Amino acid sequence: MNSRERFLETMRYGSPDRVPYFEEGIRREVLREWRKQGLPKDADIAQIFPSDQREVIEVDLEPRPPLPDAQWAFLQEQARRLGVRCVNLTGPLQEESRRLLPEGKLTFWKDDSHWNRYGMAVAARTIQAFWQKQEVSDENVSLREGTRGRKPLPPPSSSLPQPLKGE
Repeated sequence: MNSRERFLETMRYGSPDRVPYFEEGIRREVLREWRKQGLPKDADIAQIFPSDQREVIEVDLEPRPPLPDAQWAFLQEQARRLGVRCVNLTGPLQEESRRLLPEGKLTFWKDDSHWNRYGMAVAARTIQAFWQKQEVSDENVSLREGTRGRKPLPPPSSSLPQPLKGE
């Protein structure tokens, strides 16, 4: 069984020939102690402790194959039918996630999929831009059409949350 087969068999709760072993490195102080105990200076640690082959895979935030926008299309159609405005936040959140990832930051909490302050700031900025664009187009269009007599919501406050600097 090769390293890849062993890893996959383990991840599938199968019966690998042995437990996969991936060496992360041996601390210098441990090597010093081993040398005091007789380990030759030129000893090949990889030969003494053979580990499974590791593959490093670059993080790719894009779903493969790209997901269809069926849910967004459905929501957008329902909103249009009800006369409610909506904005798709997927693109801006993905873009900000790509920007933040090299800094070790995310737009959502690590233990669930809810937005953290970075994700909320992206949503707020995107919605603010959407409202500002709508205000311009609303000068020529009656918002009451299709809203069943309801008044449109007022635009949000201009004091939107921004991520804290240095975090």
